[in-house]
Amino acid sequence: MTPEPDSTPEPIREPKRVQALLRRLIEARSLINLWHPNGQEGHLSTIVGLKPVSGIYLDAPPASVIDLYRPGDALQVRSQLDGTEVRFRTRLQLHSRYDSYPALLCEWPDEVHHYERRMAFRVRMTGGQADVTLELEDAGERHRARLVDLSVGGFGALIGPEAQLSPGEVLDCLLDLQGQQLVVKAAVQSFDDLPETRFWRLGARFTELEPVQERRLSKLVLELERQSIQHSRGL
Repeated sequence: MTPEPDSTPEPIREPKRVQALLRRLIEARSLINLWHPNGQEGHLSTIVGLKPVSGIYLDAPPASVIDLYRPGDALQVRSQLDGTEVRFRTRLQLHSRYDSYPALLCEWPDEVHHYERRMAFRVRMTGGQADVTLELEDAGERHRARLVDLSVGGFGALIGPEAQLSPGEVLDCLLDLQGQQLVVKAAVQSFDDLPETRFWRLGARFTELEPVQERRLSKLVLELERQSIQHSRGL
């Protein structure tokens, strides 16, 4: 496994991915720090319910401070999931109730920032371990490539120059990993000539992942990490 460059991840904006991440916070019963715009110390709360793409319910702060929260206030939410920070901004719509308990109904966040720990590592493929088939979404042309590393955030692959890819281009990808197939979309981040070889190095980032695709991909990465460790130990 090798570290990827240390950078701030792009925020999650796709509604289905935002919903999946918020639901994970609920299932993990993660505490959140709710920061009021007046800059005072945050109050502990939890996300207790979702109205997908329209609102989220937060457990109401203590009665002693609840009057500080007024409809229209901009709020910042911070939490932890799997040991990494989750944060987003929202706006209080109204004081409400959820399952008969006092709650704050807030706007659905436009974006959520989350750095997934496993995205910090890419698993390097060993010879013949895996292939990735790429299909350009716009032209319908299929290009066979050799996967060289993989993370839950994206992949690197070797591909022939005939592909003529450009950064920002979105690809339909069929990942065939040891007989397990996963169809995903990925955006080209880099396409660089490798001197003295007949290949180009493709770097791509997964986009529009459905929750079930994320789970399958995470399992594949974990399994490949395990195999990589065993291989390095000669097992």
